[in-house]
Amino acid sequence: SDGMFRGDLISLLYDPGYFPALLDSEGDKNEPRNGGVPQEGNMTKHIDSLRETLYELMPDRKFTGIGVIDFEHWRPIWRENWGILDKYRKYSVSMERNRHPKMNKEELEKKASKRFEAAAKQFMMQTIMFAKKLFPRASWGYYGYPFCFNYKPRNGKLSCTDEVIEDNNRSKWLFKESTALFPSMYLREKNMNTQSNIQYIEGRMKEARRIAVNYNIPIYAYASHKYTDSDTFLSPEDLKNSLLVPKRAGADGVIIWGASKDLSSQEKCSSAYDYLMTVIGPAVKTVLQDTEKNEEEFQGIFNIFGR
Repeated sequence: SDGMFRGDLISLLYDPGYFPALLDSEGDKNEPRNGGVPQEGNMTKHIDSLRETLYELMPDRKFTGIGVIDFEHWRPIWRENWGILDKYRKYSVSMERNRHPKMNKEELEKKASKRFEAAAKQFMMQTIMFAKKLFPRASWGYYGYPFCFNYKPRNGKLSCTDEVIEDNNRSKWLFKESTALFPSMYLREKNMNTQSNIQYIEGRMKEARRIAVNYNIPIYAYASHKYTDSDTFLSPEDLKNSLLVPKRAGADGVIIWGASKDLSSQEKCSSAYDYLMTVIGPAVKTVLQDTEKNEEEFQGIFNIFGR
């Protein structure tokens, strides 16, 4: 309500508690927080901090809306920590090398990955279980899950790879505890067009539906009003499809997310307002009138420009 990103319908929690993480700092790109990696982290410190965060940001214990845990520093599956997240694998291996200087590289990585995944599972599970304990009427889940990684450099296809599907199967512990899924449907502008964007969304929704059906939980797809690789508003067609395609694929709602930087000046506020009135508004109306999924079953737009 009132345009807040924590209100009576939805609460977005960014990096809540005291998760282990490697934070950027002056002169040191890997400053450890709470041990830096999950296997070195202190769970008690994390839960104590999480309790304070939840009590402060969500004072209504009877909250019945959607609770999104947005934690993106690392992923619980070792293999999926590539790119800028590879530092967690390297740091983990270095910790094992200090403990076992005579082990070879393969043995060190095997031990590091095993310890990392076991601890990562506990941190993510304990977090969502604690949130559910404090707010049992809310629908809880992690932003971005389940992953798909389609239309990426590693996978230029519509569907998720068999590897990612297997990773999601291994993450059943997470989906079993989740009471909602929040897959990301953010669109890129470069090397994409209307049709490829539709296929991109369909591929991600297919995997989300596969998980949701198994655990009987709702899907609230995350969309953005801007392309992720530019500062450009989505075309009217792409914006409409960001809502319509998830709806037809079985989503229970869509969250349109935006950043505070999009509203940091009078000019940006005016542009956002014009886009809301001339593009988002008409698109929402069109989608709600779509007959392929009953309007009453589709809960629509929960948050616009939510950060």
